[in-house]
Amino acid sequence: MKKKKIRKRLEKAAKARQMCRIFTAGDSEEASRFLPLAISEELVYMIKDGDPEAYGYSVRSLDVIEKVKIEKEEEAPAEMAEKHASAAPELDIADWPSVFRSLGKYGRVIIVESEKLAKKDERYAVGKIEKIGRRQVTIRYYGPDTVWENKRWKVPYEHITWVTADSRYTEVLNQYVPEADRAAAAQIDREEADAGEPEFSAGPKEA
Repeated sequence: MKKKKIRKRLEKAAKARQMCRIFTAGDSEEASRFLPLAISEELVYMIKDGDPEAYGYSVRSLDVIEKVKIEKEEEAPAEMAEKHASAAPELDIADWPSVFRSLGKYGRVIIVESEKLAKKDERYAVGKIEKIGRRQVTIRYYGPDTVWENKRWKVPYEHITWVTADSRYTEVLNQYVPEADRAAAAQIDREEADAGEPEFSAGPKEA
């Protein structure tokens, strides 16, 4: 399917609060089920399996979606869909910098993935947003042992395809994140600032 048709189908499903099966290059045989909440030119904000308690809330790139099939209306009860949609974190999905700026306000552990990179390369990170630049975001890893690692993933926006927040896994990790870390703002990428590029700060502005 062409991107324009994919976008229109997702918009239709989001408006009607209907579940979709989304086919990507990575799972072309067995599609994933999602409840779309909002769509922009390049991104879709959605809930996997319509179950935010398990899978949280996701933003996914339209670039990796090859086909969308809307399921029958009765498979996504309107009351359930509306409840989950109203409880979703407010995110600006105009583009990836906007998404990370929105998520940075919550100061929580998230999952960032890339389905475009080769399997031998790093393809995902679990951690916090540390820096938001014009072309890339820096994620500091938060280990399963609930300790901040010195390891960081600097990933260009063009490689990002999937971001998840408030899933069951990230919520378990968030229980151990110190309050001071949750309140800390993401840093400005000085290298890009020195090059004259505009910057996005993930934290609240000082009065």
